[in-house]
Amino acid sequence: AGNDQQKKKYLGRMTEEPMMCAYCVTEPGAGSDVAGIKTRAEKKGDEYIINGQKMWITNGGKANWYF
Repeated sequence: AGNDQQKKKYLGRMTEEPMMCAYCVTEPGAGSDVAGIKTRAEKKGDEYIINGQKMWITNGGKANWYF
């Protein structure tokens, strides 16, 4: 999913730069069911405030980019 501009901006970074990514889905009470996740992002000016909990994130302690 996503348009070509979004794919280049976000997915292109994973192939153009040496970086480690982590996929952050699993939450207490919801597991990996994306329909049950509670984490939310709220835009404040030019930044986002993220509120929620995640767990069992592969490479979570080593990654420099999370999605």
